Amino acid sequence: MVCGLPGEADINYYAPGGNTYFFEVKTRTGRVSKQQQKFIDRMRKLGFTAAVVRSVEEAVSIVDGTGN
Repeated sequence: MVCGLPGEADINYYAPGGNTYFFEVKTRTGRVSKQQQKFIDRMRKLGFTAAVVRSVEEAVSIVDGTGN
């Protein structure tokens, strides 16, 4: 049985204060599938932060406001 949505992000972070982040984790050369990009675009359209990240540091920089 498969749960979740097609292309759903690897990490869904529900931060204190109500902010929600969706991170698709890729290696340095990894590529996002069409379903994954569609999910990211959909979440952004809904007002959430959604991004492809390639390191823990990149994800942290987005959450703390110093990154993308």
